[in-house]
Amino acid sequence: MHAIHRILVPVDFSEASRAALRQAHALATALDAGVEVLHVWEPAPNVTPVQLGWMAGDAQAFCAQLEGELRVRVAEMVAEAFAGDRPSVELHVEAGYVAHTILERAKHAECDLIVMGTQGRRGLSHLVLGSVAERVVRTAPCPVLTTRAPAKGDDDAAVTPVDADVAAPALAAAADRTNPHLAGDSPRR
Repeated sequence: MHAIHRILVPVDFSEASRAALRQAHALATALDAGVEVLHVWEPAPNVTPVQLGWMAGDAQAFCAQLEGELRVRVAEMVAEAFAGDRPSVELHVEAGYVAHTILERAKHAECDLIVMGTQGRRGLSHLVLGSVAERVVRTAPCPVLTTRAPAKGDDDAAVTPVDADVAAPALAAAADRTNPHLAGDSPRR
């Protein structure tokens, strides 16, 4: 059976991310697992001279200030979601392509589970915008649990109480089925 020791929670400050953080908190508490919270921001591919002027001419200082401000927002989000008992938590703010950076963090940190929010877009908006969650689910090195934002007026709709005796075997079984490296099978292609 595959144990869950480290949970990665990518956040983007949306309600779906907040729901994912609450779910990860419940799982981490029940399973005695550590949590890594990751916010990824995508830098603009081209910075014009006018934009460089807005940044006071120093793109590196601007990026450092932005990352510091984002780290504060992530810490506030974690404090709100992890009220009470708090498992071991590491905060990360990184620049890069969102899905790629999430997958790299999951590999680097040897995460056993990714818990992430999804907007649940459909139709044309999904086709045009794509889905970070979908890309992560398809290529993650570990199982991925997605959550949606609670419906309006129902703050706890996306959060399910977790009983460690029930959750651990179910998550382990899912990990064994979805990750061939954990189950001992050859990698899927």
